Amino acid sequence: MKGAADLARRVSLPGRLPLSLRLLLVASIVVPLGFLGGVSWYDRTRLYGEAYADITRLSAIAKEHALKVAETNALVLDRMEDRIRGLGWDEIEARGAELHRWMQDLDEGLAQITALHLTRPDGRVTTLSIAWPTPPLSIADRSYFRRLRDGEPGLVFGEPARARLTGIVSFAVARRRASTGDQFDGAVIGSILPG
Repeated sequence: MKGAADLARRVSLPGRLPLSLRLLLVASIVVPLGFLGGVSWYDRTRLYGEAYADITRLSAIAKEHALKVAETNALVLDRMEDRIRGLGWDEIEARGAELHRWMQDLDEGLAQITALHLTRPDGRVTTLSIAWPTPPLSIADRSYFRRLRDGEPGLVFGEPARARLTGIVSFAVARRRASTGDQFDGAVIGSILPG
C-alpha cells in the first residue's frame, strides 16, 4: 500500500502554483474586466452626451413651438380687440349672435384654441365661441382675471384649469380691454389646450 500512496503523492498537483501561472490567472481575470469596464465607461459617457444633446435640441424645439403658440394667440386676441374696438358692452351684447359666429369661425381655424371669450369688467362672460346663447358664466374668481383687473399689462397666462362649461382642461391667455383713461374694461380671452 505504501507504493500506491507514493504514486498518488507524485501524480497530485503541487501545493502552490508557480508565480508565472498565478500572474497569468490573475491577468486572465483582470484584463477582460478592465476592458469591459473601460468600454462601459466610454459608452456611458457617449450615451449621456447624446441624451444631453437630444434634450437640448428638443427643449429648443418646444420653446420655439410655445413662442409660436403665444404669438398666434396674441394675434387672435388682437383680431378680437379690433372687432369690438369702440363698442360698449351693451352694443357687444346686442351683436352677440354675430360676434359668436365670427369668434366660432376664428376658433375653429386654430386647433390649439378651445374657446374664445369676451368678458365684462365684472367677470361675466358675454360672448363665447363655443356656445350660443352664452350661458351665465363668471370668471371673476380666476387668478388671471384678477391680475388683469388689477392692472397687469400685456398677455396674461392663467394656470391650467378645468373649464366650467366643457370640462376640458385648458389654460387662458388673456389681455385687458382698456377704455378711455386706461380704465379696465373687461378682457379678451383665449383658452388653449396644454401641450
